[in-house]
Parts: sequence; structure tokens; C-alpha cells
Amino acid sequence: MKEKERQALFELLKLLEIYEDIDILLERLIYYVCELMNAQGGIIRLIKNGYLHITATYNISSDKTILKSDEGICGEVLKEGKVKTFNKAQLEGKQLDIPAYSAICIPLKIKEENIGTIAVYNKMQKYFSDDTATKNLTVSEKNFGEFDEEDVAIGELFSAIASLIILKSLKFNELREREIHTMKVMAQIEELKSYLESLIQSSADAIIATDMDNIVTAWNKGAENIFGYTNEEVIEKPLPIIPDFLREMEKIYFERIKNDEILKDIETIMVTKEGKLVEVSLTMSPIKSSNGEIIGVSRIIRDITEKKRLERDLIRRNEELTKILFISSAVRSTLDLNKLLRMILTVITMGEGLGFNRAVLFLVDEENNVLKGVMAVGPSSYEEAWQIWSSMAREKKTLFEVLDELNKREFEQDSFLERLCRNISIPLSDNTPIVRAVKEGKIFNIKDVHKEEADPVIIQQLGSFAYAVIPLFSKDKAIGAVWVDNLYTRKPITEQDIHFLKGFADQVAGAIENAWIFDKIEKAEKELEMLFNSITDLIYYTDENYTIKKVNHSFLNAIGLKENEVVGKKCFKLIHRTNSPLQECPHRKAIETGRPQVGELEENYLEGVYLISSSPIFDKNNNVIGTINVAKNITELRNLKEKIISMEKMAALGEMAAKVAHEIRNPLLA
Repeated sequence: MKEKERQALFELLKLLEIYEDIDILLERLIYYVCELMNAQGGIIRLIKNGYLHITATYNISSDKTILKSDEGICGEVLKEGKVKTFNKAQLEGKQLDIPAYSAICIPLKIKEENIGTIAVYNKMQKYFSDDTATKNLTVSEKNFGEFDEEDVAIGELFSAIASLIILKSLKFNELREREIHTMKVMAQIEELKSYLESLIQSSADAIIATDMDNIVTAWNKGAENIFGYTNEEVIEKPLPIIPDFLREMEKIYFERIKNDEILKDIETIMVTKEGKLVEVSLTMSPIKSSNGEIIGVSRIIRDITEKKRLERDLIRRNEELTKILFISSAVRSTLDLNKLLRMILTVITMGEGLGFNRAVLFLVDEENNVLKGVMAVGPSSYEEAWQIWSSMAREKKTLFEVLDELNKREFEQDSFLERLCRNISIPLSDNTPIVRAVKEGKIFNIKDVHKEEADPVIIQQLGSFAYAVIPLFSKDKAIGAVWVDNLYTRKPITEQDIHFLKGFADQVAGAIENAWIFDKIEKAEKELEMLFNSITDLIYYTDENYTIKKVNHSFLNAIGLKENEVVGKKCFKLIHRTNSPLQECPHRKAIETGRPQVGELEENYLEGVYLISSSPIFDKNNNVIGTINVAKNITELRNLKEKIISMEKMAALGEMAAKVAHEIRNPLLA
């Protein structure tokens, strides 16, 4: 082997020790191969996805960058799997990278797997000008020779060395790419870790990690804010936030974590540094090592104290509203004003109701422009209060049983408190809390009558040290106020109590006004009934079909029948004893004409003459729907009239007789 070739082979072997970019190695490789083969140029192609791609060249610029793996001299070599030489005749018609007079193609293999080829073109040689054998050759033919068996042997040796170099380069490149990828992943992990740490620290929830002995290994800012412990106070120390009464439950949670369970949204209680109990939502999950072993517990804890308080408030409010509506329904079962007011005040003072000690109802008296105490419920002394509450505890009556009894019971005697309240009359011109409550619609909760503005009359009469006043409004009109206190239990009146009482007052205010109006209407109706029955004339009301609907006592006395024997009967059958209305009856004429009628009728069975006045009654469409009839007995008046007429006739006859006698007497005298 020539010195140059030895040097080229030595350089090839040195490439095995160089760790550089694969592209640089391949370029050096093809250079030393061409030097070793004493060739003009060469190309290295590697197989990618079934095609041969140029990866390095020396002294050649080929336009055939991609070849099929079975195409050209490279395809032949890959198919046969051995080094192969080509002379000029054999290269005719082949797809070549450059004009070639000779070529040698070397397959590259790794573990019997083809990875590419090295194609070397035009072996260089030197001819002397006086050589007669070459006188007829061209210059190119003089410069280029053919590759021989020695070149094939070198190529086979080189194939193994080149494959090792390429394999080493590919492995190195793979390792470098893996290292780069690893570095990128590590950078991403560090970035993610930094982000997660920032996220954990900025989280409002407590995020805590412990080992399997419950020793704290991580403690974020949220945990410090919720529980009051700093990071230095808890790290590498037992978890301090579990209350003693939940230690056993904590052990149960740990056993479930050991079984690889994730416990989500457990509502429990934990304790702060100051010993305050906090309601929390807890999520626990296992922390695992790289080999899957559970090495700790992660806790995400959210403070739900405010949420639970709101939930309890909503539940309480819902229960209050349900109770108010239910009680309101029971209270509205009566229109008796006295019973209604007593039932309302009973609800306010019973423990199952609103639970105040005493309650007084004031109503507006517009006629006298005062706020008048009308009813009160409650004990008048500590002894009476004790007796009442002891009796209720023994009897165990529900609020609705008590209301039912009140609805059926008649009240005759007033309590001392009720008599006291009825003497209270507060002018609406005053500027005291109870008057302002009615005028302004405001709620007053006087917690200390000695320190706040209060009602002097109420303090003097009822002796209260603290009380509340709730206005009663119906249809935007003030009708009164409810006054309450806790004189005997001394229990403060809370805002919750006020809201409950206000809701109840809003529900019953309309019922009070309705009962009040009904009471007035009932009194007016009784007065009208009394007046109706005290009239001596016969009064009866009929519909358009002559059916009697209402009669007064004078009518019944004249007919001699009871009311149930009269109402519903035809008037002409009952009064005139006929099967149809009389032609001359004013009642008939009033129905037919729609105008008031007056007439006299003589009823033999009633033994008298009656002056009947009939007036039609109209509906909203001006249709006659009945008549109101007044029958006055004018028998005596008629008899007196007849006597007067008779006396007038007798007087006229006497006067005529006197005149005749005078006319006769004058001639006789003559």
C-alpha cells in the first residue's frame, strides 16, 4: 500500500475517535475515501424512508439528490450487498452523478442492514506523453483509469470502517439530540416547577404535603393565611391542624390513601394556631415516588366557613319563611278580628313561634289621630311567666294545636296586660319610635331605653328595659305596629329575630286589615238589619221572576209565617193568593216598565188596604234584576178619608136644605 493510501486509511481510523457533527464527519469520510482510492470525487448516500439521500460529497455537485433504493449503480450494489466496480462500457445508460469513465460503489451496512452507499468516480492515473500505447487516447482517457481488485479489497475494508464511523456518528448524534431534548425537558420541568410553585404559593387554598408519618414537607402561603402557622413553624414537624376529636377519622383517611384512593371534597373541621375551629373542604391524594411507591399525602384545603354560614342562613331563612307562610295560613283561617289579633300575638310569644315574652298590637285610630293599644299577650309577672311556661312544657302542645284552640274559644276576660295596653293611646303627632315606625315605615330595636330614644308612655305603662317595634303596612298604608320585648328572659332581640318578626308582620298585616274591615262591615250590616226589621211598613225584596229574597219582621208578622216559609216563594202567590201577578199591581208594572210605581191594593185576607211602592233594581248593564217593595197599611187612613167625605156630603146637604128652606120661607113670609 502506498504511503498516500496508508495516510488516508490512517485518517479514516482517526475519524473513529472524533466526536463531531455527523455532517462534518461524513464530509471528511468521503474526502479520505477519494484520497484512499485516488479518485476524482465521490458521494455518500444514506437510506431514509426507502430512498437514498445525498448526505456528503467531494468534488461533485450532483442534481440527483434523491434516488430510489433500487435505482442506478447504487441500487445494484445494495441488491447484491457487495463492493462493485464499473468500467466505461458498464456505465453506459446508467444514472450517474457526473460523466464517468470508471466507478466503484461500496455498500454501507450495520448488522447486515443496508444503511446507504458510497459511490467513487474516475480513478486518477498518470501517463507519459511518449507512451506509444496511449497516443490515440483522449486527454480524459489518459488521466482516468479503471478500479481494480486492489481497490475492491480496499473498498471492502473501508466499508466496515465507514459503517462503524457512520454508526458511531449516528449514535453520537442520537445521544446529543437526546441530551438536547433532555436539557429542553429539564428546562421545561424547571419552568413548570417554578410555575407550579408560584401557583401553589399564590393559591388562596391551603396546599399541604406530608410524609406517611404526617410530618409536614410542604406548606404554602394559603395554608399560612388560613391556619396562622408560618412555613418555618410547621416544616419537618407533625401536622398541627387536626383537632383531637378527629384524630381517629384522620387515621381512617390515611388507610384509604395507602390503598391508593383519592378523597375528594370532604367537609370537615380543622383548627387554627389560635385554637379557632374552621370549616373546610378537604381533598387528599397520595404522593408517589418514581417507582410508584406511596411516600406521602397531598392535601388541598379550602376555607368554607363563610359558605357554610351562608348555607345555614339560607336554610334558616327558608325554614322561617315556611313557618311564616304556614302560620300565616292558619292565622288567616278566621275573620273574627278579636280572635285573629289574639292568634297573631300568640304566634309572636310562643316558643315554637317567634318566642318573644310579650307582644302588644297598636292600631291607627284615624278618627282621633292616635295610635291605640288594642290587644296584648304575655305574662304580667315573673311568677305568671313561670307558670305559663311550665304549663306549656307539661302539656307539650304544638303551636298549631294552640291556634286551633284559640280559633274555637270565646274570650270573655281580659288579662292584666291587655287591660293595661288598652289604656295606652299615643298621639300620632309625637316623635317617638313607635310613631315614627308607623309614619316612616322604619323598624326600631331599642336595646337600652336609658341610653336610646324610647317611648315614655310605653316604658311607664309596660316597664320594658328594651323592646322592638315593627310597623304594619297593608297595601302601602300604615295600619298599626307590633311592639315586643323579652322582659322576663332578658334575651337580647337580635337582627335575626327582627327579620323573622318583620316577615311575619308583612304576612298578617293584610289579614288584620281584612278582619278589621269585615268587623266594620259586620257591625254596619247588623245596624242595617236592625233598622230594616224595626220599620213598621212591610218591606220585601224580590228578583225579576217575582221570587221573594228578603223580608222584614213586619212582613212576617202581617203574613203570619216564618222567614223560611216565605223566602223563595212567588210574591203574587203569597201576598195576592193568585197564580199570576195582578194587572194593577205596582210590582208588576215596575218590573215591566223599569220605572218606580205606586198603587193601592186591598187584600181581603190581610183585612186592609195597602199603599205599595215598588222600585226596580238594576245590574251594571242596566237590566232589571229585581225590585224593592214597601207596603204601608192605609186602612185607617182610607176609613178616615171616607168619614171625611161622608161628613162633607152631609154638610153640603144641610147647606142645601137651609138654602131651600130659606127660599121657601121668604115667599111664605110675604
